[in-house]
Amino acid sequence: MTEQHGGHIHAVPGAATPTAPPAPGASPTAPPGASPHATSGVPSHTTPGTSSAAPPEAPPYAAPGESPYAAPDESPWASPSGSPYAAPDGGQQAGGKPDDRQRADPRRVRRTTLLGALAMTGLTTAACAYLWHTDPHQPGQLLPRCPFNVMTGLLCPVCGGTRMAYDLLHGDLSAAFHDNAALLVLGVPLTAYVGGRLLYEGLRGRRYRVRPRTRTLAVALALAAVWGVVRNVTG
Repeated sequence: MTEQHGGHIHAVPGAATPTAPPAPGASPTAPPGASPHATSGVPSHTTPGTSSAAPPEAPPYAAPGESPYAAPDESPWASPSGSPYAAPDGGQQAGGKPDDRQRADPRRVRRTTLLGALAMTGLTTAACAYLWHTDPHQPGQLLPRCPFNVMTGLLCPVCGGTRMAYDLLHGDLSAAFHDNAALLVLGVPLTAYVGGRLLYEGLRGRRYRVRPRTRTLAVALALAAVWGVVRNVTG
């Protein structure tokens, strides 16, 4: 506060000095010389009418030019058919499962299966009829020989199969076991299962393709090798 005496202005001690009114457009609380839009010493470049929040960043694994967000009803690992576990080619799964693509024409599959079964039955019947009257235990018979046995003189894992089939036709199970025990115990049931499964699936209008896994093939080859060594050592 000030007083005027004789043309002179004197400040009264302890009184507040009046301040000048703020300039038009300036912040009443901004210090002199500072930008009215500055906050904490950092100037603001926000355009009036827009938000000052930073835009959300895209996920770090988004491909350039593609949307980083998958559709809510789609899976990035789903196959075109809709199943995330379908085979890459849309065909048969591992383990010998029926091929779903063949179900579109079940009549054709049934016809093919019946024709194949009739042909196999005819060939098997003719072979059994010939073998019934041809004893492989006797020398000089017109029967195929094992190439491995002819070249090396050793028994392969399936040697004796013809003699085993002859003994089975005549009902001599003990002689068939002596001819080739592993082939009788493992080979005959496996062949019957695969043939029956092919016929069963085919009559239902589906194809069945045997695709054993690598581990299964390795085990089968190891068993065959062991059996070949054992039967040649023991005689």
